[in-house]
Amino acid sequence: MSSDTTNIHDLPLDPAGGGNNSVAFSANEMPVQMHAQGQGQVHSQNSMTLDQNTINQIISGIQQAGGVTQLPSRDIPMNMESLTQDPNIQPNYIPPSANQDYISSHPENNEIIDEYYNNSKRVGTLDEIYDQLQTPLLLAVLYFLFQLPVIKKALFKYLPFLFSADGNSNIQGLLFMSISYGLFYYITSKIMVNFNQF
Repeated sequence: MSSDTTNIHDLPLDPAGGGNNSVAFSANEMPVQMHAQGQGQVHSQNSMTLDQNTINQIISGIQQAGGVTQLPSRDIPMNMESLTQDPNIQPNYIPPSANQDYISSHPENNEIIDEYYNNSKRVGTLDEIYDQLQTPLLLAVLYFLFQLPVIKKALFKYLPFLFSADGNSNIQGLLFMSISYGLFYYITSKIMVNFNQF
């Protein structure tokens, strides 16, 4: 035997420990014979024969080892739910069809009508809120613009007859500001109405 192998008889009989069921196994090796022929070819003959006695010994050893060949209880799985809930283990299992029922997946006419009604109601509510807020916001912006000091200085510079000697608006100035304020509101509201129709 070579130095890098271990003799089978040097190994312990029961490596798992605990138990007096010893398994005995004996193997007889036939040495490999090499025959050299005329042209340097090497042929090996391997003939391993097992007689009935050796086969009986192997079978009786396996039968005697009964409990040693079983898995320890810690290695036996306890949770079998994944096996029992798997539909693929049924003998007559038919997988679900990959094709969808396209006819029943379309919405019905009543659903389409209800959705259109809800959308139009929501849009109508938003339009109503916008219409209610449009006029006050427009008036507030115009009032802010007419009260800016830049506008008042430009009017004082180009139309001085609208102001009294102390720089405040006289009655003609107030009348001019009111008419121009109303005119600007009318023009901007018409522009907004035309833009809303698009």
